[in-house]
Amino acid sequence: MPYQNLTANTAAELEVKKSRFLAFVQPVTSRDAAQAMIAELKSAYPDARHVCAAAVFGDPANALEVLLDDDGEPSGTAAKPMLSALQGRAVGDACAVVVRYFGGVKLGAGGLARAYSKAVLMALDAGEFVDYVEQRIVKLKADFALESQLRYFTESIGAAVISEGYTDQVILSIQLTQVQHGQLNSLLEPHEASLSDWDHAEPV
Repeated sequence: MPYQNLTANTAAELEVKKSRFLAFVQPVTSRDAAQAMIAELKSAYPDARHVCAAAVFGDPANALEVLLDDDGEPSGTAAKPMLSALQGRAVGDACAVVVRYFGGVKLGAGGLARAYSKAVLMALDAGEFVDYVEQRIVKLKADFALESQLRYFTESIGAAVISEGYTDQVILSIQLTQVQHGQLNSLLEPHEASLSDWDHAEPV
């Protein structure tokens, strides 16, 4: 199922019965990146009552890995509603963190869940997105004399050479989409160069 990626960090603020909910959503691709974001916000808001988080890595509809942290709120009232907000908007590879300042009035389980979800949705409303396009890393092998031309072909289709190796040939590792793979194959047809198959390429 297609999903969206944030193009940049986004944030919003919600007040409910004098409790303030500061929501931050950032693009992340790993648990380490999500945990670094959480640690940074905990450091930035040391006097907050709670700093709750939810992150989804990859396709939000079929997430193989998620991160949930209620940070002292009753179980199920913070992180899960935040995750549902991300999944409901089909946003993947993202971490949402909500910093809560308690206003003195208890909101109840339902009120908390609605507040945490709404705060994340408000931050998403302020964000900009692009549709996710799968990328993979393929290997391109050719004689040394063709290297500069191969790099030119790669650049011309908007793909990126991420590493190179040298044996009896030059071996370029290229990150690209399936469409770019087809374009590069067409450019390589007149030349003695081999490009690894898309189906056997390494997912990014």
